[in-house]
Amino acid sequence: MATGIHPIDPARVLKKIQPRPLTPPELLQQRTPTSIRALRGLIKQASQRHRRLSVDIKKILRAGENIALDREVLLIENKNLQTALNNERRRRKQGKRMGLLNPSNPSLAQFFSPTKVQAAREQADANETAKIDDQARKEDMKLQRAILREQKQTELMERKEQREKERLEAAQRLGKEGTRGGLKEAYKKINSGLKTP
Repeated sequence: MATGIHPIDPARVLKKIQPRPLTPPELLQQRTPTSIRALRGLIKQASQRHRRLSVDIKKILRAGENIALDREVLLIENKNLQTALNNERRRRKQGKRMGLLNPSNPSLAQFFSPTKVQAAREQADANETAKIDDQARKEDMKLQRAILREQKQTELMERKEQREKERLEAAQRLGKEGTRGGLKEAYKKINSGLKTP
C-alpha cells in the first residue's frame, strides 16, 4: 500500500481548502506610529494625499505630534532613572558586610551554610528597618518640638497682649483719678503682679 493524496485528483482536494486572503500592501504599511518621526511622516503623507486639510485636523495633528514628543522624552527619562536606580541598588547591596567571617581565624578556610547566609540577610534587613524607624521617630520628635515651640510662642504673644491691655486699662483708670504719682504706683503693681514664671 502506498501513502499519499487520496483521491488522486489534487485539484479536488485543494478546492476544499480555503486560501487565506492576501492583505493589500497599503494596509501592511499603515501601522500606528509610535515615534515622533513616524508620526511626522504620517502627517506628511496625509497632507500630500489631501492637499487641503482643515484647520481643526491640523490642530489635532499638531497636538498629537506634541504628545508623541512628550512621550518620547518621558520614556528616555524613565529609562535613565530606572538605570540610575538599579545602579544605586546594586552599589548599596555590594557594599554591605554580612558579618559571617570569623575574626579569630581569618587565615583558615571558612564555609557558610545557606541558613547562616539567610539569617545574616534577615538580620541586615532588621537593622535597616530599625534604622528607618529610628529616623522616622527622630523626625516625629523634631516635628513635635517645632509644634510646642510655636504653641509657646503664641502663648507668650497672647500674654504680652494681655499685659499691654491691662496696662492701658490701668492707665485709663488712673488718668481719670488725675494723680500722676498714683499712675506710677499702679504701673509698678501691674508689672510686679504680671511677671511670668
